[in-house]
Amino acid sequence: MSEPVSSVTPEQLRRLRGMIGEPTAETYNDAYLTSVIEQYAILDWLGEEPVLIDSALTNQQPTFIVNPQWVPTYDLHSAASQIWQEKAAVWIEKYSFSDSGQSFQRSEVYTAMMARVRFHDARRNPRTLEQKAWSGQQRQQYPSYIVNAPEHD
Repeated sequence: MSEPVSSVTPEQLRRLRGMIGEPTAETYNDAYLTSVIEQYAILDWLGEEPVLIDSALTNQQPTFIVNPQWVPTYDLHSAASQIWQEKAAVWIEKYSFSDSGQSFQRSEVYTAMMARVRFHDARRNPRTLEQKAWSGQQRQQYPSYIVNAPEHD
């Protein structure tokens, strides 16, 4: 798949930074956050997909083409969820302990971060698959059923 030119805006980066509680580039630089955001390209408000599949059906891998009609649109909640999962992973092995009559509950940090993951997961863009009918010619090339049969040489 060809790599599209980044179309993540400074406003989208600013919004993601607010969602993940990282207002500066000290922990996460813009290039990394841009790469995370680009993983969650979604249909734009006109229903255009970010990439198109080459319509020529061959025995080769499908070819993906950047859709020139697509208005850059990203699911920032999915990106935020991914970052919160990364942040929580650092705390998963932390432990709770008591010292001098004080109790330190580091595991609560992990629990709080996972609550942020659930918050953003609940607000992410729904994902669905669209089924498309094959033409009669395409249907004749393949059996009417799907099996795990060995390939023929």
